Amino acid sequence: MNGKQDRPTGTLTVDEAARLAGVSTWTIHKWVQRGYLRPVRITLAGSMRFLEDELVECIEARRSGRQAARLDDMTRRWRSVATVQRM
Repeated sequence: MNGKQDRPTGTLTVDEAARLAGVSTWTIHKWVQRGYLRPVRITLAGSMRFLEDELVECIEARRSGRQAARLDDMTRRWRSVATVQRM
């Protein structure tokens, strides 16, 4: 089965996020670890999915020298997105 068929529209894999951001997949994982980027979905296999809009927001913040919002600042927005995707 094609992985693109299994994921919600508008989400990116780690590889796609890294290509869009112009960074390595390792960097995407570090951004998640540090709270700069939050996956909207983690599959049973452990693969993460990201919203393209949030990735672009993170990239712009990193390039402008601003710190990207930490997890506690984004928790409310993330939970509302995650709730919608579970339905």
